[in-house]
Amino acid sequence: MNATQPSRATITREEVVRTADALLATGVRPTAIRIREQLGRGSPNTIQPWLVEWRAGAAGPPAPIPPALASEASRRGGEVLLTLLQSFWPKLREHLALEFDERLHDALAAAKDAHEEQVEATSAVDALEARLAAAEDAHVATKATLEQAQGMAVSLEAQRADLAVLLREALAANARSDATARSLRQDLDQVRAQHAELTTQLQAALHDRDRLARDLGARTVELDQARTHSVALQEQLGAADGAQRRLAAQLEEERSTARASLDRLRDDLATERQDHATDRGRLDAQAKLLATQAAEIPELREMVARVVAVQARAADRS
Repeated sequence: MNATQPSRATITREEVVRTADALLATGVRPTAIRIREQLGRGSPNTIQPWLVEWRAGAAGPPAPIPPALASEASRRGGEVLLTLLQSFWPKLREHLALEFDERLHDALAAAKDAHEEQVEATSAVDALEARLAAAEDAHVATKATLEQAQGMAVSLEAQRADLAVLLREALAANARSDATARSLRQDLDQVRAQHAELTTQLQAALHDRDRLARDLGARTVELDQARTHSVALQEQLGAADGAQRRLAAQLEEERSTARASLDRLRDDLATERQDHATDRGRLDAQAKLLATQAAEIPELREMVARVVAVQARAADRS
């Protein structure tokens, strides 16, 4: 007994808390015996009160996430999973500690009683049989309690795995939504560029139409002038039939040329009008495409809302 007193005196609450956090991070349930084995010194009676405080969350400020657990979370899910783990770590640590508090205390008490009975049994063989039977019963009860606690630990691990799966699915859905939005924005930019190009072409066609209209007006004036000149020639050459015939032939030729020019101008104008109608049809089709793509935006918003809902459910399940 005297040899253990210096070791007990060197145990501190910080060492107990740090060792309990390290055991919990590796998936091992912290107990006074396991903490004593990790430290290599100390008494379960000295460790147990601080372990109870740690389980109840009263062992000072919340301990940070163990480096090994933080590194594994960062490797599996990146900064998002690490941030989520940091937000849930105090509650998860408190939940794991409080869940096992009462049962672990009973198990340690039963183990202590069994150990004392085994020591005392060395002095009396007859008493050993009765106390051994009691120790076996306590061992069975302790084993059942430990198995139940291990089952709870497995259930908590499964819940943590489910939370990680939900988080990965939410991140994947969010990435798909971002990719779809980027693709739609690119398509919209292309449509806008095509619309601007078609607008420029339409303006050029309208400019050509106006120019042709001005040319047609000028040709019409020329034709009127030619007609006036023809009338004058007819008045001047009324006395000379031969000259009149030559002038009439010349006038008829000029008229034919003017009519041909006028017909060509009308054909060019009709072609320009048809091209203008074709351009207008393409612009209408582009406008309908823009309206269709704009109608898909609410679907994208609904997809993002579903992703947010999945993240909220994941938070509630934790």
